[in-house]
Amino acid sequence: MAEEGKFIVVEGIDGSGKTNLCKNIERELLSEGIKTFSTKEPTDLETGKIIKKILSANVLQNRFSQSALFLADRIEHLEHPKYGIKKHLKRGYVVVCDRYYYSSFAYQSLTMSLDWVMTINLSCSRIIKPDLCIFLDTPPVICRERIFEKRKKIEVFERDIETMNEIRENYFRVFDILGKNENVLIVSKKMTEENEILQFVKKEILKIIV
Repeated sequence: MAEEGKFIVVEGIDGSGKTNLCKNIERELLSEGIKTFSTKEPTDLETGKIIKKILSANVLQNRFSQSALFLADRIEHLEHPKYGIKKHLKRGYVVVCDRYYYSSFAYQSLTMSLDWVMTINLSCSRIIKPDLCIFLDTPPVICRERIFEKRKKIEVFERDIETMNEIRENYFRVFDILGKNENVLIVSKKMTEENEILQFVKKEILKIIV
């Protein structure tokens, strides 16, 4: 039986560079001969498609039903018989996930109780805790510039710099609440170059793999 894999999550506000970092982490781990499975939230499963449709339409549905929908997508993501995170962890893969429940906490608490969003996720027996969460802390002003340069359609949480700043602050609020119960690595893009960030992150990931 294969040794249990590790669950790595990469977080950040929109435009922070987290998706690119996920791809680079996967490439680096594969070059080391480490079995790696890359995934993201919202998923490409049916639940995730509904969420993406809501976000791309710039529509904020009923906040409680939307939070529940994200949770449902997360459960599918974890337990899907073919693409599920748990299946790959059992097979010894390092799973690298672009967004997880930290995103729900930071984004959904813009319009509703953070305590409620955290409770429905963390009290759910099907939800598992990552081995490491990497938060890529890129200044919101830079993130917004990237979004407007690369995208023709702006999603609901990317409309203005004030909202992006509030989401960033919510992330740090969440990390404070979670405290030592979670393994969170905060990486500031103001301090280092992209390759230096990648090598630093890779070193931290290898610490929990080896």
